[in-house]
Formats: sequence, structure tokens, C-alpha cells
Amino acid sequence: MDTKELNELITRYRAPLIGYLVTQFGISSQDAEDICQESLQRAYLAIDSYDPRYSFNTWLFSIARHATLDHFRRIASFASFKVDQLQETLVDEDAMEKVDSPEESLIQEQTYAQLYRVVRELPENYRTVAEMRIIQCYPYQEIAEATGLPLNTVRTRIARAKALIIERMK
Repeated sequence: MDTKELNELITRYRAPLIGYLVTQFGISSQDAEDICQESLQRAYLAIDSYDPRYSFNTWLFSIARHATLDHFRRIASFASFKVDQLQETLVDEDAMEKVDSPEESLIQEQTYAQLYRVVRELPENYRTVAEMRIIQCYPYQEIAEATGLPLNTVRTRIARAKALIIERMK
């Protein structure tokens, strides 16, 4: 990939990535800009690892999710969080509120970092599907295809993983 292709990548995906990061993770536009830049750089450097059998958007947005997790790990502290807020997020993953204040943003980032740690501690059969669904936001069908599990098994394991996560975070 040359400089022209890098500029095209930035021009085409910068705005959608920033919008995705702000909406999905409730982070500030400045943090989203930084993470977007890091994500595009990672994609540029790892372009040879892209598998054209899959959507380029999915690959790029997955890189952005991972960069966001790295961001949360860097800034997260071990402060307390609200389990009820987490439970609502796990029940309705698409209902992410926009965070207005820095305090709310920090609480949300800390909660997400704690969630990530708890998911990583789940038993293997739940951890894999929980990471793919809760952390990486893959659709159920893609998880089933990637793991070779039946769709209903994926749904059941994710539901059980969510119950374990809520229990462990209380």
C-alpha cells in the first residue's frame, strides 16, 4: 500500500470510524479521533493480514474495537461501577447513551474495562463467544460460522455468559 492508498483509506473511513467509536463506545470526539488515527495506522501496517473473503469494513472496525479496548486499558482505574448500568448495557447492547459529562464518560470507560476483564476470566466455552459478541460486537451468525457452533448454541452460550458476567460483577 502506498501513500496514495493510505490517503484514500483515511478519506473514505475516517468519518465513519469516528462516528462508530463515539456512538458505540460513548467516548469523546477527541478520543475517537485519536483511536481512529491509530486504527487506520494499524490497518495500513497490517493490510497483508486482511482476508478478502470477509468484509473490509468488518476487518477495519474490528481493528478499531481492539484499539478502543487498548485505550480503555490505558486509562481505566479500578474504581467502582454501577452493576445496574452494566446489566442494562448487557441486556440491550444497542442502547448506548451518549455521555455528556467527563465524569460519566470516565465511569463508562471504567465499567467497560472491568467488563473486559471479567469476560477474559470466563470459562473457555463462554469466553470465546462472549468476546466475539460483547467485546467485538460480531453478529450471532458470524460467531456461529467462525466457531463452527450451531446458531442456537451460540445464543445459549452468550446468554449464559451474560448471566455469569452480571453475577461476577455484583
